[in-house]
Amino acid sequence: MTRPSAAISAALSRAGHRTRAEGHPAVVACLASLTLLGPAILLNIGDISTPAMLLVLLALGAALLALAGAGRSPWDQRAWVWVAIIVLVGVTNLRYLWWPQGVGSDWPVHLVLILALIAAAAGAAALPAHRAGWALAGAAILWLGLIASTWPSWGSANIDVFQAISGAIGALLHGGNPYGPVFSYLAPISPTRWGTVTGHFAYGPIVPVLASLGWLLGDLRVMSVVAIASTLAGLWVLARQGSQPASAHRIVALALVSPFTVAMVQSAWVEVYLVAGVVWWMALCHHRRAWSVVALAIALLVNAITLVVLVPAFLWSRRARVEIVIAAGIAVIVALPFALVTGVGAFVYDVIGIQLAPPACRRVTRGATGTVSR
Repeated sequence: MTRPSAAISAALSRAGHRTRAEGHPAVVACLASLTLLGPAILLNIGDISTPAMLLVLLALGAALLALAGAGRSPWDQRAWVWVAIIVLVGVTNLRYLWWPQGVGSDWPVHLVLILALIAAAAGAAALPAHRAGWALAGAAILWLGLIASTWPSWGSANIDVFQAISGAIGALLHGGNPYGPVFSYLAPISPTRWGTVTGHFAYGPIVPVLASLGWLLGDLRVMSVVAIASTLAGLWVLARQGSQPASAHRIVALALVSPFTVAMVQSAWVEVYLVAGVVWWMALCHHRRAWSVVALAIALLVNAITLVVLVPAFLWSRRARVEIVIAAGIAVIVALPFALVTGVGAFVYDVIGIQLAPPACRRVTRGATGTVSR
């Protein structure tokens, strides 16, 4: 009897063969995947919708085709391919001209920064590694400029995630429980009525610790920028260990034009820490295994979604399974005091239960149901 994994592998191989045979190389699928993913996430700024989910599924399918066809294709060695990917992905940053917080009369500044960022990143990708340093540094400066120019307001944001993290940091620094009722916000409490409900922190205990330095500097999102910069550094280290180390600067250039970074910073999404932890786990696992496990434990302490991210690695590699189990043990030990203070049931609900709630009810359950249950 054929194993499911073998059947899936064979199907992908046949699909990749058909892709090449029809004259559409794997690079087309890769371009399609990366290009579709940006609008999928930014269409509703992270909210779930049917068009967004359709784009995500199409991007996933294109990525699988790209993986199936890339093994026998030399496209990944060609500079023009990287330039094309960077330009197409970078164009999705134009979504920020219609940013929900509003750009007002500053839209020409955003437009110039986006186009300059694309040009600098594409220029870095077109050059060999030993000549790309200045172009890559310019792209990094323009990336920071784009983040700064789209910053809604310093130290405050009418975003539930921002308010939840701020409340958790305040409670933690004052010796309180970050999983208590730390913030309040408006939410639909019935089909026809809105009201103010109390919210409980819904992420791992490492988040307020990591974000506290930014909070002390005036805005917790400062640490979001630091986390993404750390991710870029981790991608560089990881790429230098791969089969195409000479293209490491191109991978970083592609990451700089990713439309996700600006949205994640401005919305204070905690996934910036999750991604940084997972990237550094992969970057260090062959040379600094102990530190790589620490990085993975940090990622596990950010959000329960990390477990979903790690499923492929857990199924694929025995070494990865061992490291994931050890990191999970460390994460449990770190989280245990918070669980005991909060109550194990309430803690599990805050950290995992809310993430599993239906999207339409998530905001209500985060506050109203969580408050009533206590």
